[in-house]
Amino acid sequence: MAARLALERAQGEMEQSDVKMLLRIRSMTNAGLRALGEQPALLTSEYKRLEAALANPKTQDPARIATARETFTRLGVEMKVYTDLETMAVEQMKHALQLIESAPAN
Repeated sequence: MAARLALERAQGEMEQSDVKMLLRIRSMTNAGLRALGEQPALLTSEYKRLEAALANPKTQDPARIATARETFTRLGVEMKVYTDLETMAVEQMKHALQLIESAPAN
């Protein structure tokens, strides 16, 4: 019973963390793309599009480019935090599943 509760808790925490981090990452990425005159992208390609837009910006405004670079730097940190949180939640779920599998049958 405790293992099942731990599994459900880990799944809930992962889903909640996913939603919060994805929203923050998407917002930051799209802000950087807009600063460079680009349209927002799907999450799977946003980070790479922002990186490419920084390498060849459509704008020549140094302030806008600097803003986008700062956003990209912060985004790199957020992406690492997101990956770490996801990894931690997956490990918690694996541990909970191991507890369930090793529990004696009633």
